Amino acid sequence: MRLGPGENYPIEWVLKRKEMPIEIVEQFQNWRKIRDWQGDKGWVLDRMITSKRAVIVEGTVLALYRQPDPASNVVARAEPGVIARLLDCQGPWCRIEAGGYSGWTQRNGVWGVYPDETLH
Repeated sequence: MRLGPGENYPIEWVLKRKEMPIEIVEQFQNWRKIRDWQGDKGWVLDRMITSKRAVIVEGTVLALYRQPDPASNVVARAEPGVIARLLDCQGPWCRIEAGGYSGWTQRNGVWGVYPDETLH
């Protein structure tokens, strides 16, 4: 991530984890100002960003449920810092996939999806 929208600006951060979730907060030509889950901001070329959606587990270990219902079976648990693929969101629930496991979890336990966003 650069300090400004151009190759003449110095590099401030290097994101090393693959498919790290980010939020685009500003655009200038083919540059995107992004924010990561820790609040760090910087500029990257648009070609460095993928359209695949990902989230990162925050706070505590999250249970992944078979259905979007806490009474359903737990299929896996995700540790804080785990990056997961975002598959679906409905109401307070999101279905994610990580480490070969897929399940539903409360959206407030992950970063990378807006509170009222719906995905299918």
